[in-house]
Amino acid sequence: METLQFLVSLKTNLEKQVWDLDCQIRDISDGFEYYVHVSSYGSGMVTTYPNYHSAYQLAGKYFGDNGYANVYTTNPNPPEVHLPGGAVYHISSTKEQLETYLFFNGDKGVVNPVLIHESEEDMMRVQQDDWAEEGLDQQYIEWIAEQQLPSDTYDGGIVE
Repeated sequence: METLQFLVSLKTNLEKQVWDLDCQIRDISDGFEYYVHVSSYGSGMVTTYPNYHSAYQLAGKYFGDNGYANVYTTNPNPPEVHLPGGAVYHISSTKEQLETYLFFNGDKGVVNPVLIHESEEDMMRVQQDDWAEEGLDQQYIEWIAEQQLPSDTYDGGIVE
């Protein structure tokens, strides 16, 4: 029993140290701004970070099933990262301009996001959305069949 109590105490102390390190990292700027746009369960928010690590840490918590997170940054060459539910864009806009663009269909010329990194899941979602807009349901079915994805990923009807 003493071993369990010791290990639980050790784990608690380590978690506190990791939390303290995360707080210190969050305060360090790499000279650029990172805006994380999270869209989850019908709501959206934009959070600002002064470095890529903190931004990617938040964005990595969203993997499609629980929403998605895109990172918009003033850094033209951010480190590459796999975001399972989002992408990384370069912008030269302010946070207010980005929020107007994202939430109020603002002037796209002001923000003009340039895609830098995109997850495979995000690329598939964009392709599926394009086909749905064009009414190309048959192409979508054929594409799903070619990918050999689990059948529960298709949401456009019955495949025979």
